[in-house]
Parts: sequence; C-alpha cells; structure tokens
Amino acid sequence: MSHVLSVSLHHFTEADCQPIPDGGWILVADIPGGTVEISGNNRARLAEMANELAEARCIARTIIPEESQQPN
Repeated sequence: MSHVLSVSLHHFTEADCQPIPDGGWILVADIPGGTVEISGNNRARLAEMANELAEARCIARTIIPEESQQPN
C-alpha cells in the first residue's frame, strides 16, 4: 500500500521577490519553522528554492512531530 503525503503550502512566485539596491533580488519566505531569506539574480529560481524549502520543512514536521524534535 502506498501513502500519499498531502501538504498545503504557500506557493512562492517571482512576484514575491523584491529588488536589492546593489542589484539582484531577495525573497523573504515565511515557512513553517521560521523565515528564510534567499537572494540571487534569477527570480524564478528563488521562488523555486523557497517552495522546495517550505515543502521539505512540512514533510519533516509530518514525519517527525515537532514535539519530538525539541531537546530534552
């Protein structure tokens, strides 16, 4: 039997990127577990990375409940 993991995520897009004064772009992603700042020149790749981080964090929280991740 296979199990399908379904998670609800914010879908980050190029529109979520903000210009950096010195050139390039920054995307500030609020994902489960914290805030991540990603910068670079390719807005599409920044959005893709933010979505990958959000998905990985949601999967980690599903597989290992947050309570068991905290030190004793």
